[in-house]
Amino acid sequence: MSLPKTVKAVVVQENKTNAVQEVPIQSPGENEILVKVGAVAINPTDWKHTKWLTKAGTYIGCDFAGEVVRVGPNLKTDIKVGDKVASSVRGGVSRQRGAFPEYAKASADLTFIIPEDTWSIEEASTIGIPLYTSIQALYGPKTLRLPQPGDKTLPVDTWFFVYGGSSSVGQCAIQLAKLSGYKVATVASPHNFELAKNFGADIVFDYKDPNAIKKLKEATGNTIHLALDAISLHDTHAFTVRVLGEGYQRSDAMRRDVDIIYTLIYTAFGVQDGNTVPDNEERQNLSAFIYNKLPGLVKEGKIKPNAITKWEGGLERVPDAIEHLAAGKVSGEKIVFSLQFI
Repeated sequence: MSLPKTVKAVVVQENKTNAVQEVPIQSPGENEILVKVGAVAINPTDWKHTKWLTKAGTYIGCDFAGEVVRVGPNLKTDIKVGDKVASSVRGGVSRQRGAFPEYAKASADLTFIIPEDTWSIEEASTIGIPLYTSIQALYGPKTLRLPQPGDKTLPVDTWFFVYGGSSSVGQCAIQLAKLSGYKVATVASPHNFELAKNFGADIVFDYKDPNAIKKLKEATGNTIHLALDAISLHDTHAFTVRVLGEGYQRSDAMRRDVDIIYTLIYTAFGVQDGNTVPDNEERQNLSAFIYNKLPGLVKEGKIKPNAITKWEGGLERVPDAIEHLAAGKVSGEKIVFSLQFI
């Protein structure tokens, strides 16, 4: 099919804001695909890259979904032109890659083919960063290494804790931990209790409750030995460490019987346009889950997309949404835009 030479994209400006500009269309390289974007989702990493990490002229955005219009050479998957897909890239680091142009390129082996009669394009656009981060954190060879869904039967009342159960990563992590056989405890704002439970949490407490840690320990018999901090701030880090039961793992400065592992999803993305030190083992693990586990779980309704709120206005409103998220005005939902191309 004939493609335009230039497209609209959301680009970082000199004053650390974003604006829509006309840019050259991206071209898929080896093991890459080009997608006509039908929907995009906003992540905290978008405003953090804009404000703190990137340079003017950089394409922003990480998560999108749409229709494949072109494939690059040496594809390692069976993705083909016409497939409806969702994918994720590290926007905010180059002028070659981002999720918020009208046509976006992505690595084929980190792209999810949306099963028919399951998720809408808008719903599918939410899964990249939060779901891929959760997969890496829970199942990565260098992280928590939970048994993957269906691989093992755990003892009754084996607990897993998620700090921030109503966050995008939290919603995904709760579902995955449940599929791995755990009972899940979490904390959230009271108005998001039902949301966390709808994604599978067994118990939810108010993270601002001064007795929350005590209540969590009582409710779980002080047996929580594995946890994920989905927010990753100093206070959330300290809270999560204090929730864990006694004497499980080795030393850390905060608690000598706790082993703390840090993870960053971009290491699994590999080198993109000269950025990010790749971790091939993490990438292979993530790619294998995307192809061997994820389609079946979605078809069976065992994984749900993030809760969403739709904004009107397409790409032109994306900069406003990024600022809205940066101002802390989003809770329990992911802002999604339909570009109405497909």
